[in-house]
Amino acid sequence: AQRIALMYAGQIVEVAETPEFFARPLHPYAQLLLAALPDSEKRGARLAAIPGTVPALNQPFHGCRFADRCPYVHAECVAAPPPLFSPMADHLVRCVLYRDGREDDGPAASARPAPASHSPALDDAPDIRAAPSLSSNAPLLEVRDYRVHFPIRKGLLKRTAGYVKAVDGISFTLAAGRTLALVGESGCGKTTTGKALLQLLRGSAHITGEARLDGQSLETLEGEALHQARRKMQIIFQDPFASLNPRMRVSEILEEGIVALRVEVDAAQRRAEIASLLDKVGLRADAVDRYPHEFSGGQRQRLAIARALAVEPRLIICDEPTSALDVSVQAQILNLLRQLQDELGVAYLFITHNFGVVEYLAHDIAVMKDGKIIEAGAADDVLDRPQHPYTQALLAAVPRVRNAWKGYPEGLPSYCVAP
Repeated sequence: AQRIALMYAGQIVEVAETPEFFARPLHPYAQLLLAALPDSEKRGARLAAIPGTVPALNQPFHGCRFADRCPYVHAECVAAPPPLFSPMADHLVRCVLYRDGREDDGPAASARPAPASHSPALDDAPDIRAAPSLSSNAPLLEVRDYRVHFPIRKGLLKRTAGYVKAVDGISFTLAAGRTLALVGESGCGKTTTGKALLQLLRGSAHITGEARLDGQSLETLEGEALHQARRKMQIIFQDPFASLNPRMRVSEILEEGIVALRVEVDAAQRRAEIASLLDKVGLRADAVDRYPHEFSGGQRQRLAIARALAVEPRLIICDEPTSALDVSVQAQILNLLRQLQDELGVAYLFITHNFGVVEYLAHDIAVMKDGKIIEAGAADDVLDRPQHPYTQALLAAVPRVRNAWKGYPEGLPSYCVAP
């Protein structure tokens, strides 16, 4: 892009040339969005997710639409809707902080509020860096020489003429409380690996090798034993619309797994847990009576994440779970996943193309190509010192936000009017 227009709740709130927007974002929403981008520098820390959710658009607005979530909100913000101001040439912003400001004037730094990235709403959240680690050396998931081959059938009698070797002899281990990122180009076998480990491809593929969860061989489980094992492992699919039943309300979708796999939970507890899950993934309580088609793509993905969390699994296979989310909601979800991992020891097999997420969340990385793992190791080693030419090419192709905003060192810029 040569120029960027940022929207919030149906309005454009900032317009600027691309380099200017990333170097000097003016609107508090823009600042918080850039602060929410995951990268290696924020590993172990809580991402700056914006508290609350986007307001419903079926209501009249009497002031700034971002006021309920803004760390700089004051009386003038809620009195009347702000117009677009131009504090500098070719840079527009819909915020009363810039109503009289110019690039060369404004109040002293001591009169300005704190930077958006250090708002009280964010500082009140628990610091994940201080949480105890529940990971152990004992592997939760062990995969040895795992192969998933799909038969190629030809002729009138549909005889097997060959195999598509989607996964061709991979091995790795994953301990409780750890995240293994499985990365690689589309079609390399990442999603097939996840589905096969969950025993979702039985009957449609020829699977060999061994996958053990908590010491149990998954391929040998049948009937009730397999049913019980499903409580320990869940998946978040890449396409939430295809994985949510369009005929079921949200309450039924979230309740289904609890009823099937947590029979000890009564109806009152289920309702309380559903309300808690919706709050954790950033959805309003009134979502329980709505159908999947009434939500945006990002909201449906949050529902899929809530459904996976509902049965309290020990292993979650995350198949691009944040690909449909904006960076603020992505930050909420990554904070939630990390918090659950630190509190409960949940392990994640994280399938993704987003190297920002990998840098922030992953403890270990495995790089796949043509059904094989070609490089694996600790995240820092693979990202900083890649050995395989394919891994080097992947990392070289990652688009980066250059001159990314790191926060104004003394609060808002000098041409901003203090509330």
